[in-house]
Amino acid sequence: MYVNSLEITKYQILEDLKIEFQIPKDNKNVVNIIAGVNGSGKTTLLNWILNRFTDSDLNGKMIRDDNINLVDNTENHGAWLKNIVYFKDAVKNNNKYENGIHSSPRVIFMPSNMTFNYQAKSSIDNSYKFTNIINQSDIIGNAEFFIKDYVIKEERLSSKSSPQERTKDAIDKFNSIFKDSEFITKLIDLDIHNQNRPIFETINGDKVTIDNLSSGEQQLYARVVALMILNPYNSVILIDEPEIALHPKWQIEIMKIYSNIGQNNQFIVTTHSPFIISQTPYKNLIFLVKENEKIIAKQFSEPPLDRDLNTIVKTIMGADYLPKELEELHNQYRKLFEENKLESQEAKDLEVKILEYESSNSSFFQAINFDKALQI
Repeated sequence: MYVNSLEITKYQILEDLKIEFQIPKDNKNVVNIIAGVNGSGKTTLLNWILNRFTDSDLNGKMIRDDNINLVDNTENHGAWLKNIVYFKDAVKNNNKYENGIHSSPRVIFMPSNMTFNYQAKSSIDNSYKFTNIINQSDIIGNAEFFIKDYVIKEERLSSKSSPQERTKDAIDKFNSIFKDSEFITKLIDLDIHNQNRPIFETINGDKVTIDNLSSGEQQLYARVVALMILNPYNSVILIDEPEIALHPKWQIEIMKIYSNIGQNNQFIVTTHSPFIISQTPYKNLIFLVKENEKIIAKQFSEPPLDRDLNTIVKTIMGADYLPKELEELHNQYRKLFEENKLESQEAKDLEVKILEYESSNSSFFQAINFDKALQI
């Protein structure tokens, strides 16, 4: 199941909006990124899609207008989402649970969040639901229970005779999910004296439980594990701002981690992060921008001319990537260079001021040196 396209006639600030989405191929996951400045309607768009799958708005009012082209690729036919009630009944009745996987598609919505409350869990509800909204109040407790259960199951599946080796292999397998993210804190053991609670080790060698991780690490472990619990197949996964509280290095890697979970899933993700945008294929990018007092969707049919982070921050996210004071200093220094006055005291004073912001090997000074070489 995936969303092929949508057309919104009128929904809150979105009006006459049309979007085409990239769809899964060869049983692999695909990630669509929706970006734009605050107020451009990113979260509103996710809510609109979710509401169509529930066939009502957040107030319970039935929705029968606007179109979203929903395709059930297991049967290779299309259906308008206004008839989704019948589609939901069909997939639920045909659902099978084999080897820990529900075969029917799901809709999963993961809202943005800054902090989580910890509540210990003694079980996880893994029954099949067509629409799944991640409950932020349960997410840390569910993650802890899942990690414990994951390690114990992997230990039982191991043929090694040494209990220590079985545990190590199980923990290494769990950590491998995050192998490309260069986590500072990693799972190291289960505490047999405290209900087998997962134990993590920080860069300083401290042993902590999941509720004592940093906010960024809680975001990563809790939200990634929330998807692992559902083990989605052939599903639509809506994620709002996955970069919250994450170090830039983790922002670069986070969608790779998400997209390794499950099979044949379509991710539709909103973000402010230029790091996530810069890592996304251009055909999978959707920018919501305001033109003529209306929000429109811009998509690329060919590669953009420039994908560096500074350009993304400036032209797409609507922010200045350089302090205005530094930009003015650059302009003054460039003018003196063009007038062949870099040996003047004025130029030297400007250089001292610029070096308060950046190094002598910055892209600005590299450009100046390159232009100098061209003049020789």
